Amino acid sequence: MPEPAAVTSPPAETPSPAAKGTREGAAKQGAREARGRDPLPGTPAAYLGIPLSLSARIARGMATLREVREAADGTIFPLETPVGEPAELITEGTVLGRGEIVEIKHQLWLRLTSLGDRDDG
Repeated sequence: MPEPAAVTSPPAETPSPAAKGTREGAAKQGAREARGRDPLPGTPAAYLGIPLSLSARIARGMATLREVREAADGTIFPLETPVGEPAELITEGTVLGRGEIVEIKHQLWLRLTSLGDRDDG
């Protein structure tokens, strides 16, 4: 199983020397920008390095078991989420926040617009 990728901020237009070329540097830059808004206050420092598997859910829909069993290449399933709605940032089935999907250098990122119960977007 591949090692989980480090969570980072997307590369800036002009990265700082610390961030230039490193995911860790970009993460530190993102952490500096996020100071003052700790979504997990009181979390012991020993826990902060625990890797989390993250997912971004962009839409939801429903189908019957029959529809899924009869599906073939090219089958289209309707999704109930309107275009433009924020994607959900999820770990272990829990929604951590919401944001917009962006593409940077041929990789998908999630730009947070709200974290936890807040709705900043």
